[in-house]
Amino acid sequence: ARVSDGRLVTERAPDGPSGTAVVVTGTAQDIALLVWKRAVPPRPQLDVTGSAVVLKRFLATDYIPDPRTTPAH
Repeated sequence: ARVSDGRLVTERAPDGPSGTAVVVTGTAQDIALLVWKRAVPPRPQLDVTGSAVVLKRFLATDYIPDPRTTPAH
């Protein structure tokens, strides 16, 4: 997943080594919780390899408001 023009874009990563800076693996449920910013690492259900800084920067983008820092409507 990546953010482009403020929108979340998902795509299947190619097999094998690539230019991917960070990879997060887990169940579909745990990945969904991560993408919707409901459960962020560190979590034993998620395996994060690569740059934690890149993941933190991705989660800081405004593709969806962060429920931990945005007041409820």
